[in-house]
Formats: sequence, C-alpha cells, structure tokens
Amino acid sequence: DSWSGPYFGLDFGFANDPAFAVECWIGDGNVWIRREAVAHPGTPAVEIDRLGQYCHDRIPRLLERDLRCDNARPECISYMQRHGFPKAVAAHKWPSSVQDGVTWLRSHDAIVIHEDCPELIDEARNWAHKVDRLSQEILPDIVDAHNHGWDAVRYALDPAIRGQHVGRPKKTRLATFNSPF
Repeated sequence: DSWSGPYFGLDFGFANDPAFAVECWIGDGNVWIRREAVAHPGTPAVEIDRLGQYCHDRIPRLLERDLRCDNARPECISYMQRHGFPKAVAAHKWPSSVQDGVTWLRSHDAIVIHEDCPELIDEARNWAHKVDRLSQEILPDIVDAHNHGWDAVRYALDPAIRGQHVGRPKKTRLATFNSPF
C-alpha cells in the first residue's frame, strides 16, 4: 500500500544526445528506478518510427500507464500516440522545473537504481552542479551533461514532483539493487 507506480518517462534525445526511457517506482521513502532503455545517436532505435518498440522491448509494462515525454518535442509525442502509444503525454515544465525535480528527488531516503540500468548508474556517478570559476562555489544550476536519464526520471515522476504525491525530506543516498522482478 505504500508503493506508487510504475511511472514511465521518455527523453527523446536530439543530435548527439541519446533517447532515454525509464520505469520508476516510489516506495518505502525511496525512489526506485527499475528499468531503462537507451538509444544512442546513430543506432536505428533512435529513429522515431522504431523508438517506441525499442523502449517497450526493454520496459515491458510501458503501455500500462502514462508515458510522460519531453514536451519540447510535441511532434514526437503525437507520432507515438498515433503509433501504438496512446498514453504518451507531455510532461510539465516550468522555469524552475529542473531544480524543483532535483530537490524533490533528493527529499527521499535514497534513489535506488537497479543494476540492470548501467547507463543511469553511470549518469548518477557523473552528474554535477555547475561551479563558479572564481569562487569555486557550487551553484544551483545543473551541468548540461550526464542528465538524459535524469530528465526521463523527472518526466516520469512529474505528477509527484508537482505535489500529487508527498515526498519525505531526508538525506539522499544513491544505491543499486538486484531484484527478482
């Protein structure tokens, strides 16, 4: 009863950026990331006519609930809706949505990433805030690198971040897990 999900998110990628889809859960005071589908530029899977099936093959429950997608690509969302993904919807964005999403994620006891998600684990290790070059002060802005999976996570959890699910303020830690499901 304390678990919510699954939640699905998709960052379409662009140019040199990969398309990145995730399956997330909220439970026991944690954010759990169970599956990922990553299509790198130059691979056939990144083309919009193949992306949906590619993601569904790696995230089997993808059609069960809303697939929240990057709202900067409405033509891609429309294509997905017309080609087997009727629950593809635009995630909400607002001026501070990245910072609000990061704050919300960090409000949990842990962000637990399944070992089957090596690319998101890599992003978690390399993700960083910008640093002022003169003072070396850590700034609230995020470096625009190693963030495509995290964008997909924020899109997936958009309703919770916007207050439709209450997170608990705690110190955050990252972990990986191995599960039977």
